[in-house]
Amino acid sequence: SYSTNNLLKKFIEQLQDPSSHVHDPNTILGRTNAPALLHAAEDNDPAAIDLLLALNADVTLFDQFGENDLHKAVRGADQGCAEIWRILAERKPSLLSQRNHDGQTPITLAINLGKRSLADTLSHLKSPGRLDG
Repeated sequence: SYSTNNLLKKFIEQLQDPSSHVHDPNTILGRTNAPALLHAAEDNDPAAIDLLLALNADVTLFDQFGENDLHKAVRGADQGCAEIWRILAERKPSLLSQRNHDGQTPITLAINLGKRSLADTLSHLKSPGRLDG
């Protein structure tokens, strides 16, 4: 099932509707100035992420705070969804090193938010030989 975020849910429904005028998976949603993939990452919604990636959503986009998909996934995670982090990190490994406007990578953000096990998971993804590029 797709996100409980009503804005994202409606957007995904429009993307899937052939009669809809919405065709760009990188559309900015709402007042957050963030594309749909960032919303899906923050919601830790693997179904929405899979669909958006299948529609060629751009994983290099970021929000007004300089946060990418992995930053958003870290913010949205409680226990976390390692599969989402793996999918995004494999798609664009440099996301793991990208800093937001506060100078935090997704790993340092996880540490600062007290999500140590998530930081360890992300660090493991960043290990040499683990991901290419």
